[in-house]
Amino acid sequence: MNKYINSIPFNIIRLCVDTFNEYEITGTAYNSTIKSPIPFLDINELFLKFDMMFDKNGNPLASKIIRSFKNEISQYPYQNKPKTYCSYKTLQEHKGKVSDFDIVVVSRNNSTWQGSLFHKDQEYPYTTILDLIKTIEKLLNNSLSNQL
Repeated sequence: MNKYINSIPFNIIRLCVDTFNEYEITGTAYNSTIKSPIPFLDINELFLKFDMMFDKNGNPLASKIIRSFKNEISQYPYQNKPKTYCSYKTLQEHKGKVSDFDIVVVSRNNSTWQGSLFHKDQEYPYTTILDLIKTIEKLLNNSLSNQL
């Protein structure tokens, strides 16, 4: 995790899960480039919101950029290092009622994300958002079964 904190801290999402059942994952998400947390009632909604945030930050840059023949200036210019409002240590203080995860998005190729998920000091690489969701659900199921 330290290699990501030092090199791309703005690509880390702190995911705090407050409720989980077979049909929904809800909670709050944090990132160092946004001032306010993002509450979510559906995990898919969360990924769409963060995709828009990454577009605005310009990092990680999407592999497919919307192009036009019009002479329009992009509303989101590329930024190598977006402005941050807090440190990773501050993000770590946020906890979910059920569990919490750190999602590192290294790249956004083929209209999906690639990176690593961190949970309880374990790293779980993923190559698509679907892989990421399946891993989160598996870890949440394991946490719930260990509590019983």
